[in-house]
Amino acid sequence: MVTWFRAHAPIRRKFDILFVAYVTLTAIPAATTWLATSGRAPDGALLSIACGAWALVAVVALLSKRLICDP
Repeated sequence: MVTWFRAHAPIRRKFDILFVAYVTLTAIPAATTWLATSGRAPDGALLSIACGAWALVAVVALLSKRLICDP
């Protein structure tokens, strides 16, 4: 899949894939915020999940930069 993304996917498809990835990853902290304010789960666990999603956004950004821009 990564080879296809790097070598064969059209640029518009790459950005469509990244759009879905970013929307999904940004929905995670929104969901954890909702769970924390409703008292449905422990705050510490939810904070860890939200921070993990934040870290994944950084990883996706750096990886996609390399896969799209490097020859």
